[in-house]
Amino acid sequence: MRVSSTQMIGRYQKQLNDSYENQTKLMEQSDGSKLHRPSDDSVNYSKYLRYQNSSTENEQYQSNVKTGISWMKTADSAMVNMVDIMTTLKEKTIQAATDTNGEVDVQAIGKEYLAKVYELVSLGNTQQGDRYMFAGQSDLTQPFTVSSEKKDRGLTKTLDDPQKEFFKGEVDDSGNVAQMLELTTADNHTYYMSTLSGNIYSKQFMDEGYKERIADGRNRVDPTIDAVGQIPLGTNFIMHNFYPNGVIRDGGTQRVDTIGNYTITRETYGEGEEIITVGYGGYQYTAKKTTNANDEEILTYTDNDGFAVTINTNTGDVDTSLTSLEGEVTGGSASSFASSSPQTYTLDHKTENGLIKGLSSLEFTEGVLTNAVLPPGPFTVTSANKADYDKGCNQFTIYDNNTPSTEYTVTSYPARLADSANFGSASYTNMSARVINNSPNPNSMEYKYSSTENGVTTTYTYTVDVVEQDANGEPKRANVTVDDGSGNPVTYSGAVQKNDDGDYDVHFQDADKKDWTLRTFAPDKVKVEVSATKTEQSQPITGTPTPLNVGSDWSGSIDVDGDGTAETTLTFATIKQYVVEYSGDDKSISMVKRNGAIDPTADTVNTSGQKLFGSDIFDNVNSGNQINGAASGAAALNDMLCVAAKMDAGDVRWLSSDGITLSDVAHSKVLDAETTVAARQNVYDSVSTMLDKQNETITEDISNASDADVAKLAVMLMTMQTIYNMSLSVGSRILPQSLTDYLG
Repeated sequence: MRVSSTQMIGRYQKQLNDSYENQTKLMEQSDGSKLHRPSDDSVNYSKYLRYQNSSTENEQYQSNVKTGISWMKTADSAMVNMVDIMTTLKEKTIQAATDTNGEVDVQAIGKEYLAKVYELVSLGNTQQGDRYMFAGQSDLTQPFTVSSEKKDRGLTKTLDDPQKEFFKGEVDDSGNVAQMLELTTADNHTYYMSTLSGNIYSKQFMDEGYKERIADGRNRVDPTIDAVGQIPLGTNFIMHNFYPNGVIRDGGTQRVDTIGNYTITRETYGEGEEIITVGYGGYQYTAKKTTNANDEEILTYTDNDGFAVTINTNTGDVDTSLTSLEGEVTGGSASSFASSSPQTYTLDHKTENGLIKGLSSLEFTEGVLTNAVLPPGPFTVTSANKADYDKGCNQFTIYDNNTPSTEYTVTSYPARLADSANFGSASYTNMSARVINNSPNPNSMEYKYSSTENGVTTTYTYTVDVVEQDANGEPKRANVTVDDGSGNPVTYSGAVQKNDDGDYDVHFQDADKKDWTLRTFAPDKVKVEVSATKTEQSQPITGTPTPLNVGSDWSGSIDVDGDGTAETTLTFATIKQYVVEYSGDDKSISMVKRNGAIDPTADTVNTSGQKLFGSDIFDNVNSGNQINGAASGAAALNDMLCVAAKMDAGDVRWLSSDGITLSDVAHSKVLDAETTVAARQNVYDSVSTMLDKQNETITEDISNASDADVAKLAVMLMTMQTIYNMSLSVGSRILPQSLTDYLG
């Protein structure tokens, strides 16, 4: 074959250019990196990007962990000092409780004791920068303040372990300490009240008498024999008589209003504080008071069935609604779900308090909801009508037999659609479903939802056809046909994956290369939401304020001598003491996963007042005084100030029993909180070490993927330069001369 001069020159030029390009690439790597663009090495470039992302994440975690460790070190240092002070307070309580002390001696110890409590308060206000360490998420506000003057705080009987065991069931031990309220008579006799039952016990029995019962072989209190009387408590007895810090409320007035079947009780105390409760159906609910745009009073609360109730006390309007109560149907199977004959499923709705609410059974025909039945009792279905399937959901409207009736809307969502990146969040679209050809997986299912934009409603239909199954008959691949009603349906192919919940996820990519996930719930777990609304109106009837038997005005009478006459009048025993208020909250702070989900047991770096100082009878879960499930945040501090007040009064007998118990429990509470923070700090230290080692590994991986071998690079560069220069030299000798050369 004849090779022309033009071909030879062209080939030579190409090889010469390639040699120059290779030489240029080698020169680029003289900066130490062999990767400057994806085309340099696509495999290593992909690894390099992945390792860089890992390095960035690791640096963020390292920064977060170091910040968390710094925070916890500051907190732990303050808490170690708190534990030391608590130990001192415990020792001083024992010292003051000695019978050989005179009143002056006990008072002197009390002054030292009080000074130490103030040190505790100061440590509770420890800051790092401008953030308070023990204020929860309200860390820009000073959490602990002490009253400038003494206040009347309720006295309690704090039970030690033997007493707590004997009075089990009668004593409130839901907080740090097991306590009863101390009551007194006009002639200074002392009694103790169980805030769980209202039973009254004499001081003699609480101190010594119960020991005789134990000696006689009875290890548990019998109120019918041991109590000297009982006083009805009503609901939220502690809340109505004491503030969360234990300070006794001023006496007040009570006004009872009625709107239809709703009884509204208003309790107003000394400085205009108002507590509003709504009675309905045998239950009492604490209501929140607001005003609307018309300056009308609005009361709101949530009842035991999960209904949000709104009452307009000016107009008498009462609105009841239940929204987004979601549950799962169980008890069916794939074949029965798709059956052409009606199949009944069981549905349980569980609210936060564990009560089962809502529907008890659902009926499906070919995968479409066709009937629903409410549980027996106050609710029975009087009618049921299926909504249009094309509206995008299987929906029913049903009514109970109350007057006025409550209208329930029952909606089933057998499928959900979302872009794959957001499917784990709430950013999904609920879809209705219909079985095609009466078949479950692996045949055809049709899903629909409607969307309204600019007043125009479009119904989207997704038809899923399983086209490939695995060896076990499970769907493997499916075609997804999307039809928006325009007459131009589009079909995409996607993989089918069965997740850990038994649901099928169809993953497909649309024409814009966007990834989507269509989740078809396992047939025995169809998602169902229930909403209900009821409106009624009655003429408000306003009652007349009457004196309220609460707080400083409270009294109760018992029949001590058994003659049938309640001749002994009891009032709350109080003591004048300083009181601590906590302005923080009980929320957690995470400095580990600022860019991800928070695990409170592992990520939390802060300690709140509630975790430090616990709760007592005035702010525990039974008191009614908690806010969002949180105690006052200063219980142990106020109990310690009570001990200081008793020292100032020289009450050695009280100090030798209740005082020692309170000091001991408070010490244990703070010690537990400090131990928790110290243990978590150790974990963070270990994580920091692990992240440092991980960073070294990532750095090595980045180096392996991107760093150039300098020695090898030098040899290759010299070789390429030599080849290039030789090519130029040889080319000048063997290439034919041009016409210009001849003419020259």
